[in-house]
Amino acid sequence: MNWILEKLELGIMVLDEEGRFSYVNSFCIEREISLADFMKKKYYEVLRSLEFITAVSGFLEGKEEEVVVEYKGRIYRIKPLRDSSLVLQVEDITELTKMKKIQKEFVASVSHELSTPVTALKGLLETALSTPEANRELLERALKRAEELEKLIKTVKFFILVESEPIKVREEICLGELFENILKDLEENVKSKRLKVVKDIISIRIKANRERLYMLFRNIVENAIKYNREGGRIFITLRETSGNIVAEIRDTGRGIKREILPFVFEPFFKEGEEKGMGLGLAISKKIAESLGADIEISSSQGVGTKVKVTFKMLH
Repeated sequence: MNWILEKLELGIMVLDEEGRFSYVNSFCIEREISLADFMKKKYYEVLRSLEFITAVSGFLEGKEEEVVVEYKGRIYRIKPLRDSSLVLQVEDITELTKMKKIQKEFVASVSHELSTPVTALKGLLETALSTPEANRELLERALKRAEELEKLIKTVKFFILVESEPIKVREEICLGELFENILKDLEENVKSKRLKVVKDIISIRIKANRERLYMLFRNIVENAIKYNREGGRIFITLRETSGNIVAEIRDTGRGIKREILPFVFEPFFKEGEEKGMGLGLAISKKIAESLGADIEISSSQGVGTKVKVTFKMLH
């Protein structure tokens, strides 16, 4: 019977009424929840977390509610299964908790971000319709809001797609041409801030999913534009080194505070009252991972930010 318990992807601990262990499976031992030398020892001698000890103490006193404990960067749910002895089930719910948090933030963020352009669009159209003649300026503003809304919806759909669907189609893509297409699509944004784009791009082809690769680098270039200073520069470098393909996008913008730099790839992370949903870099990281690439970011306040994406060469 024990060999079955050893194969489970959850912890099982068995104690007698006095709180002495008679069985602990490898799940708990490998995660350092319990000492390997547990037999006939009291729970407070074996368990390595004060929160676990407190939870077990409560179960021994007759409490039946499950307890959630955080230990060594993981989150566990402990549930008592009463019989002649006390059997505890320990479940790692770290990913489940993280997913629930993301879902909650996702719903809140989407609701907030969609309500702003929808309200503005509705107001503009109502005003335009109330005038005797079509008001071109109002209609153009309404169209712009509709385009913002469309872009927002596409971002949300793409985020869900990257999270849930594996890559099905790959093709050979010239990275130089891809960057040229991105810069052409963002030409107006570059001009509006009087930015200069400096390119050092060699002709490299890579086998990847075109849509995801485009979105990966467009998000990064858009950020380099958005957070750059007026009249600043964007440096795009593409090279082969040590058998890898390396793409770097560097800007001369405001930079990112050192204390928040580790969190910029988290979904819905935004600095202060910043506009948007905070999905751009999160999507880029997910795409990079799905393409087998590494993505790194470095930044200095007042100097700028650099994002480096490294692909392993396919021979």
